[in-house]
Amino acid sequence: FFSCSSHGRSSTMGQTLTAEQQKEVEEQLSKQADVVKKLYGVIEQQSRLLAEMSQETGAYNEDDEIDLEHDCSGGSEIDGLVRRAGRDRKEREPAVDEADKEEAKKFEVSTEEPDEEARNFMSVKPWLGAMAAPSPPWKKDPACDEKPDVKLELEYVHGYRARGCRNNIYWVSENTIVYPAAAVGVVLNLDNNTQKFFLGHDDDIICLDFHKKSKVVATGQSGKRPEICVWDAESCQGLAVLRGFHQRGVVSVAFSADGNTLASVGLDNNHSIAVYDWKNKVCLATAKGSTKRILEISFNLTKTADPNNDMVSVGQKHIYFWSLAGRSFKYKKGLLGKVGRRQEFTTVAFTADYTLVGCMDGSIYIFKERKLQSALPAHTGMVQCMQSDGTTIFSGAKDGKLHMWDALSFKKTATWDMNKQKELPTPARNRLRAVDIQNGKLIVGTICSEISTIDIQRGNIDVVHIGHHGDWRDPRAYGELWGLYPIPGQSKFVTCGDDSTLRIWDVQERKMVRSRDLLCQATCCAVSPDGKFIAVGDKQGAFTVYDAMYLDEEIMVTVSRERVTCVKFSPDNKYLAVASADSKIKIFDSTEESYPRVGYCKGHSSTITHLDWCQHSKFIQTTSAAAELLFYEANGEQVTKSHSLKDVEWATQECVLGWNVQGIWPKYADATDVNMVNLSNSRKYLASAEDSGCVKLFNFPCIGSGLDRRGKLRGRPDSQRAYGHSEHVTNVNWLSDDSYVLSTGGADLCIMQWKVVKA
Repeated sequence: FFSCSSHGRSSTMGQTLTAEQQKEVEEQLSKQADVVKKLYGVIEQQSRLLAEMSQETGAYNEDDEIDLEHDCSGGSEIDGLVRRAGRDRKEREPAVDEADKEEAKKFEVSTEEPDEEARNFMSVKPWLGAMAAPSPPWKKDPACDEKPDVKLELEYVHGYRARGCRNNIYWVSENTIVYPAAAVGVVLNLDNNTQKFFLGHDDDIICLDFHKKSKVVATGQSGKRPEICVWDAESCQGLAVLRGFHQRGVVSVAFSADGNTLASVGLDNNHSIAVYDWKNKVCLATAKGSTKRILEISFNLTKTADPNNDMVSVGQKHIYFWSLAGRSFKYKKGLLGKVGRRQEFTTVAFTADYTLVGCMDGSIYIFKERKLQSALPAHTGMVQCMQSDGTTIFSGAKDGKLHMWDALSFKKTATWDMNKQKELPTPARNRLRAVDIQNGKLIVGTICSEISTIDIQRGNIDVVHIGHHGDWRDPRAYGELWGLYPIPGQSKFVTCGDDSTLRIWDVQERKMVRSRDLLCQATCCAVSPDGKFIAVGDKQGAFTVYDAMYLDEEIMVTVSRERVTCVKFSPDNKYLAVASADSKIKIFDSTEESYPRVGYCKGHSSTITHLDWCQHSKFIQTTSAAAELLFYEANGEQVTKSHSLKDVEWATQECVLGWNVQGIWPKYADATDVNMVNLSNSRKYLASAEDSGCVKLFNFPCIGSGLDRRGKLRGRPDSQRAYGHSEHVTNVNWLSDDSYVLSTGGADLCIMQWKVVKA
């Protein structure tokens, strides 16, 4: 069986193997033969299934079939299969073209010709065996692969970027403000609650400045290829794009007094500073800022400084006074003396005589030129934002207080407590992030993603815009927003997320109409078909049912030690299916007040990600993080012959795996790059939510040109695309009359309502 001749390798110094060693070798070879045999069986089964599927779609080619029993060259079947597969790849797969490269950038993958490892990525596709084409006389309509005859127009964004930002809301006019949300620059009209958008960014906008005389906005973004966009606040048209110098992100931008020059700070290791002639797109000067992070830069507006060439930057334990002369860019340190101490300096503002710097300990340091004159004890928490109109100074801090100071005497003249706003769903947590003044009115942004106006004379506070926010208990975690569901028969929808709130929004009024605090972070939600009840799943493994009218709690049931990932009422309103991260689905009787369990589904090997009921409430289909597609009866019994359900009509289509949705996957994407799909109520269109930040519309069914023998899509259907989210889009759904598509962003925490219009 094994010899050690001069033509082979001997085991030890040319000696023959002992009987014991030979037995061990034989056992190892036997095990390897068993593995090869099993692998051969799997390949044969998948090849047969894929051939059947390709024939059913009408895209099957006999030349693509592999002869598993009599392959080439007289070698083993497995060797021949590998050789044939490698040859077919070289002959049939096209090189990566420019369009593919652009799409690949969205998913941050290499655009080089895929190597063997890349080609075999997701080679094990457990859902393939569960897919089957509908029975004849079904036939695919070629028009399904074309672009839908409708597209999405962004109408409103519920949200405001508050985390990690400051001084990013400004008055544009008497009734208009500008601020960032996700990758969108938003101009909000306060009179009629309508918005206009600048959509030139493709990642989070993390800084914003506005030049009031010229009505020009500058916004900087984060990401691998950060850009600075300069755009008109009235028309929302782009004026200039500045790129190529900064890395990782642009944390601060500032216009000079005349508006012709723009300063910016990057997030590279040296926190480099650049100064641009933005109109001509010319970089005038650059300099290394500091190894410690710079939080803000601003042109020096004191009367002893040049407001077009002198700047002040503040950050971690440093205050620098910069001067620009031609291409020379130098700084001098702020002198603290014995009056102050080095700490984190967060924000800067100016009067005619003084430079004011907000501090981590709640103080405001008052500099005369670059020498510290005094420290004003202003707040009990870190000063986050300041603004001055020359005679008055406004400061906001972590303590939730907004103070007004006299610019000459530095005496406090008024205080507003943003923690006492009853309109807010999460009171007593409202740290200030931005403030601006115009004609006796303030606009204020808070950490809870709320924007309010304050009439200085009357002292009243009006909340004008509300959004979700992150986990306020963890300042280092932004939190995410996943729960989204429309209320049947109404123009309202429900959301929930990591801010531990449940909220109801009205699409027509473009505002939140009701909310309540939850006991813990929520992961998902669903509304009963009659619109009377809302089920919410949470991270502690429980679901809670609320009355949809007043949001009163009806019942709470713990189902798992791990988080709940999906909740869904059956179309007949008799059952509530609840899936969790422990790979189990439990079905409850929703007609009983106690919600007794009537079904228990097991079989998945990983976290359940999506769940759908059929139209007659007899079956559910589910997908998992392991790319499994399984089917169950309402009593929890698994349907092992999945092809018997190929003609079942599903009430919803949230599962991202299946026959009707096999065309949704972008090139180079894996099974996690599409987070949600949803079928329109007319059953004509399919909306998808991608990690790339894109919301897509397809015709339904979304099949493409069928799958090849490896499970790769031969041809992708065309789609309408909409961009605005800066992070992964976590959820997407249709309003009950299909007039709007709603989407939620993960870390951007924004809800976007898209109007469905003719393409």
